[in-house]
Amino acid sequence: MPIGMSARRQGLLSATTSELVIPRVRLATYCSRAFSVTGSVCWNRLPDYLKSPDLSFDCFKRQLKTFLFCVYQAVLCYFSVLETFVDTLYKCNF
Repeated sequence: MPIGMSARRQGLLSATTSELVIPRVRLATYCSRAFSVTGSVCWNRLPDYLKSPDLSFDCFKRQLKTFLFCVYQAVLCYFSVLETFVDTLYKCNF
Protein backbone atom coordinates (compact mmCIF):
# COMPACT_ATOMS: atom_id res chain seq x y z
CA MET A 1 0.00 0.00 0.00
CA PRO A 2 1.47 3.40 -0.91
CA ILE A 3 2.44 5.80 1.86
CA GLY A 4 -0.50 7.97 2.85
CA MET A 5 -3.03 5.55 1.40
CA SER A 6 -3.86 4.03 4.80
CA ALA A 7 -4.44 7.48 6.30
CA ARG A 8 -7.00 8.31 3.61
CA ARG A 9 -8.64 4.89 3.88
CA GLN A 10 -9.05 5.10 7.67
CA GLY A 11 -11.57 7.90 7.25
CA LEU A 12 -13.93 5.62 5.36
CA LEU A 13 -16.62 3.65 7.12
CA SER A 14 -15.46 0.60 5.19
CA ALA A 15 -11.86 0.82 6.41
CA THR A 16 -12.46 -1.48 9.37
CA THR A 17 -15.14 -3.76 7.91
CA SER A 18 -13.54 -4.81 4.59
CA GLU A 19 -16.57 -3.56 2.70
CA LEU A 20 -16.43 -1.58 -0.51
CA VAL A 21 -18.02 1.81 -0.89
CA ILE A 22 -20.90 1.61 -3.38
CA PRO A 23 -20.77 4.59 -5.73
CA ARG A 24 -23.88 6.74 -6.11
CA VAL A 25 -25.66 6.44 -9.43
CA ARG A 26 -27.69 9.00 -11.33
CA LEU A 27 -29.70 6.70 -13.58
CA ALA A 28 -31.17 3.71 -11.79
CA THR A 29 -31.67 1.74 -15.00
CA TYR A 30 -28.19 1.70 -16.51
CA CYS A 31 -25.70 2.92 -13.92
CA SER A 32 -26.82 0.42 -11.30
CA ARG A 33 -25.69 -2.37 -13.67
CA ALA A 34 -22.14 -1.03 -13.89
CA PHE A 35 -19.44 -3.30 -12.50
CA SER A 36 -18.35 -0.62 -10.02
CA VAL A 37 -21.81 -0.86 -8.46
CA THR A 38 -22.72 -4.54 -8.84
CA GLY A 39 -19.21 -5.71 -7.98
CA SER A 40 -19.24 -3.69 -4.77
CA VAL A 41 -22.71 -4.93 -3.84
CA CYS A 42 -21.74 -8.57 -4.45
CA TRP A 43 -18.51 -8.20 -2.45
CA ASN A 44 -20.35 -6.59 0.48
CA ARG A 45 -22.84 -9.48 0.56
CA LEU A 46 -20.12 -12.08 1.04
CA PRO A 47 -19.62 -13.39 4.58
CA ASP A 48 -16.83 -11.77 6.61
CA TYR A 49 -14.60 -14.86 6.61
CA LEU A 50 -14.31 -14.61 2.82
CA LYS A 51 -13.34 -10.92 2.95
CA SER A 52 -10.44 -11.50 5.31
CA PRO A 53 -7.20 -10.00 3.98
CA ASP A 54 -5.30 -12.90 5.59
CA LEU A 55 -6.72 -15.45 3.11
CA SER A 56 -4.48 -16.66 0.34
CA PHE A 57 -5.91 -16.52 -3.16
CA ASP A 58 -6.17 -20.32 -3.39
CA CYS A 59 -7.93 -20.52 -0.02
CA PHE A 60 -10.29 -17.69 -1.06
CA LYS A 61 -11.21 -19.51 -4.28
CA ARG A 62 -11.82 -22.78 -2.46
CA GLN A 63 -13.97 -21.19 0.26
CA LEU A 64 -15.87 -19.05 -2.26
CA LYS A 65 -16.70 -22.14 -4.29
CA THR A 66 -17.97 -23.91 -1.16
CA PHE A 67 -20.03 -20.87 -0.15
CA LEU A 68 -21.60 -20.50 -3.60
CA PHE A 69 -22.37 -24.21 -3.76
CA CYS A 70 -24.16 -24.03 -0.40
CA VAL A 71 -26.16 -21.00 -1.54
CA TYR A 72 -27.05 -22.81 -4.78
CA GLN A 73 -28.23 -25.87 -2.84
CA ALA A 74 -30.36 -23.68 -0.57
CA VAL A 75 -31.97 -22.00 -3.58
CA LEU A 76 -32.69 -25.37 -5.20
CA CYS A 77 -34.29 -26.60 -1.98
CA TYR A 78 -36.39 -23.43 -1.74
CA PHE A 79 -37.66 -23.77 -5.31
CA SER A 80 -38.37 -27.45 -4.80
CA VAL A 81 -40.54 -26.64 -1.79
CA LEU A 82 -42.19 -23.79 -3.69
CA GLU A 83 -42.91 -26.06 -6.66
CA THR A 84 -44.49 -28.67 -4.37
CA PHE A 85 -46.63 -25.98 -2.75
CA VAL A 86 -47.82 -24.65 -6.13
CA ASP A 87 -48.60 -28.18 -7.34
CA THR A 88 -50.64 -28.81 -4.19
CA LEU A 89 -52.59 -25.58 -4.68
CA TYR A 90 -53.21 -26.42 -8.32
CA LYS A 91 -54.57 -29.88 -7.41
CA CYS A 92 -56.95 -28.27 -4.89
CA ASN A 93 -58.56 -26.28 -7.76
CA PHE A 94 -58.08 -22.82 -6.27
